[in-house]
Amino acid sequence: MPPHNPDRLSPQLRSIELEIDTAYKTNPLTTLSFATAAWNVLAFGEDVFLKHQLADEENTIHRAAVLADTFIAGLSYPLYWLYSNCPAGGDPPSHYDNSIYRSASELLELGGHYKNFCAAFTYASRGMIDLIIENSTLIPVFDFLEQSEYEAYNRLIRPSVTDEPILATGELAELIQLSLRVNDDRFAYKLTPKLVKAAKQVVGPGLRKQFLLPDHWQFSGYTLGNFRLVTEAITAMALIHFCARYFAITAGCEASGYGDSIFTPGREELLCRTANYSGVEATIVKHILNHLTYGSVQRPMPDPALQPLISLNPDVFAIMPNLWLNNSAERNLTVLLNRLSEERAIYSSLVTEKEALMRSKFEISLNPNRLRSIKGEIAGASNLPDIDLAIIDDTSKTCVLFELKWFIEPAEVREVIEKTEELEKGVRQLLTLKRAFDENHRQFLNKLQIDSTYNLYLVLASENWIGHGNVQNPTVAIVKSSHILEKLKLSNNLRETGEWLRTRKYLPIRGVHYDVTETKFSIKNWTLNWYGIKPLLTDIFLPT
Repeated sequence: MPPHNPDRLSPQLRSIELEIDTAYKTNPLTTLSFATAAWNVLAFGEDVFLKHQLADEENTIHRAAVLADTFIAGLSYPLYWLYSNCPAGGDPPSHYDNSIYRSASELLELGGHYKNFCAAFTYASRGMIDLIIENSTLIPVFDFLEQSEYEAYNRLIRPSVTDEPILATGELAELIQLSLRVNDDRFAYKLTPKLVKAAKQVVGPGLRKQFLLPDHWQFSGYTLGNFRLVTEAITAMALIHFCARYFAITAGCEASGYGDSIFTPGREELLCRTANYSGVEATIVKHILNHLTYGSVQRPMPDPALQPLISLNPDVFAIMPNLWLNNSAERNLTVLLNRLSEERAIYSSLVTEKEALMRSKFEISLNPNRLRSIKGEIAGASNLPDIDLAIIDDTSKTCVLFELKWFIEPAEVREVIEKTEELEKGVRQLLTLKRAFDENHRQFLNKLQIDSTYNLYLVLASENWIGHGNVQNPTVAIVKSSHILEKLKLSNNLRETGEWLRTRKYLPIRGVHYDVTETKFSIKNWTLNWYGIKPLLTDIFLPT
């Protein structure tokens, strides 16, 4: 009798996987103290962002988003390898070391390659792709890119990305430059409430766009509003530090100010400053800082995107400026809360409010003189799912039937698979209601106050992510809620909106808005053939 769950990968592939999993152990950083190794990895990362800012090229919103996504995702494994293998503690360095710098570069490059190998092996283990071995090359067999426009859509439409400049201008620039002191390869400045207030005015608008959930949501030790204020204060300090380094370099600071590239406040200093600058009580700030400290939650593994406050030793934190400036704070908090046993139940009890929040956004945007909305249970039809939202135009005999989804945007392969299943469930529910319409189901038609002569359009409105091509259905349009909301506001014709959805006019076009690139990633003697989405736009993608 065959085993219940046979391994889908051959012994040879499993052997290759093990070889790739342990490749990081030859990197010299794993023999150093955690403070030294982690500081250098973060400092190298800052150099990546700094060189991008200094480069004389167009800094489009899409290029900036790709850089942030690629680097922050690629930082996860290298930092975990160091956290798991280096002796704890130590003192953070304060100077450039060419050998260590090179090792940090190699470890981060390995982390970026490993992330893609990990994706390929995970998909193969789930039976979603096949991996063929040709000499020393792994070749995936899959059809993800046959409908690449869906993956491109998820990348190009990024309502949380701000176009606020990352470099200080105006009052903030003047205050930093007045306070800045440069001495050979070091720089320093005086961090004051006035300076932080000016920085908060720069980072605040972008952060507020990221926070979509209510400030009053209460967790065990703080509200979401408390968390937002604390995040704003620390992000403002991160911006000041990054800009101070930039201005120090222009003033002639040697070695690009590498020794001061990372903001390293003492534990008590950060607590006091954050409480002072945020206006949040110190005991609450302490609770939030504990949650944001790397390693305070270890399962499945610490993630610097979720916990960007790196404790180098018991007394000193490391704040990598661009890790904070390019982080999706609310999204990452919700992921983190689901990993904390004491917070998970509280968050789950609040999740039901998300659908109501989404629905209210749609209802507020409707013209009540032209359109009407329906929601709720279908009386006498227990075999049918509830209606999340229906928008109806009786003049044109058009009904757009919505399934509303507000889950956490996936950031790694296992989350992609999990959220794909959620989308599949939503698609099935809409198709069930479509069958009821086709069969002239009396209770369903009565609920909507329509008849079979109406045109019915099915839409799964997702707050964050629409999945890849493998979850799409020709009858159901999956679109971001912010996108369909904008379309409804601009269009005076619900039928036209329905056709826009049916014909997939909301999707990007390959060769116009994006391209698909073939990429190769190598670890040890193995090469993986993979792919990437390359934006061709310089502006926001929001076709209406």
